[in-house]
Amino acid sequence: MLDLFGDVPVTWPEVYLWCEVITRGKYSLQNRNLEAYIQGYAVIEKIKKVKLQHSTLEQYFAANGEFLPLSANDSLY
Repeated sequence: MLDLFGDVPVTWPEVYLWCEVITRGKYSLQNRNLEAYIQGYAVIEKIKKVKLQHSTLEQYFAANGEFLPLSANDSLY
């Protein structure tokens, strides 16, 4: 989905989710190297490509067999 200016919007929660899932928790919010990872691996550009092909990151992760981390609101039951 494109915004008013023809760009794919990417939110910080999506960037953090990508880093958490793709690196399997190696680069979380507490990691000092998170910013270098985001820039070095062009995370925002990758998210834009995924969002053009899939409607959400969650659908992309599910289609590729990635497991989403549990949030504080999720329940195991």
